[in-house]
Amino acid sequence: MEFGELNITASRAFWDDYENIDGDQPVEPIRIELKWLEDHSIEDFKNVKTFITLEGERMRNRISQDAVVPICQLQHQKVFIYMSREKETAICISEETNLNTFGTIGESIADLINSSAVEDVNVVTVNTLPISSYKIGTNERLGGGVTIRGISSGKPLAAVPELMEPNILTGVSAAVASHRHHLNKPFSSYAIYMDSTKTRFEATPAITSFIHSIGLASNIFHEGHPMDESGLYT
Repeated sequence: MEFGELNITASRAFWDDYENIDGDQPVEPIRIELKWLEDHSIEDFKNVKTFITLEGERMRNRISQDAVVPICQLQHQKVFIYMSREKETAICISEETNLNTFGTIGESIADLINSSAVEDVNVVTVNTLPISSYKIGTNERLGGGVTIRGISSGKPLAAVPELMEPNILTGVSAAVASHRHHLNKPFSSYAIYMDSTKTRFEATPAITSFIHSIGLASNIFHEGHPMDESGLYT
């Protein structure tokens, strides 16, 4: 086939299927259902003051199960929601990597937040990313193996520099932030850029200080959690 030549499908079966597609027919939106664990329900969120989304590779391995209570899971997705023992902080863990589901997952999480009994819940999203994906600005210097940046809407930013273009929010974190912004609701979103998946949150002062500033206790993370032995992002 020459470059630019159209290769028209000759199969009658193909065109039969194609003709059955109604271009004017609205596409049904994908809905992701919540799977409540044991006897938990939306009532568990009535005293929640902070809702935090933690996103990244093997993020569940970082969380100490002794510090949280599993509440629900998004059906068929790598998204799990926990409650702190004092029941004032909800923690959503996302390890999802399917780009096609980020928007729907973000919408589902935003709906859960909006349907909770707490109107002024503090919404924070945190995404962990490889340091190689961070675009360094003019006259900017990076120190150590961890860089934290953030943006906020309608609320003060934690004590970290602002995330500047061309860097952008990505993943489920971006979807949640986008829905909050669309609803004119306050949020803050952060990106933790790391040079290794083996970076221990509880043993990294920059991360520990940041975690405290967004309302998480340091004991929520494992000490010496099992991570990828290569230390590389894959």
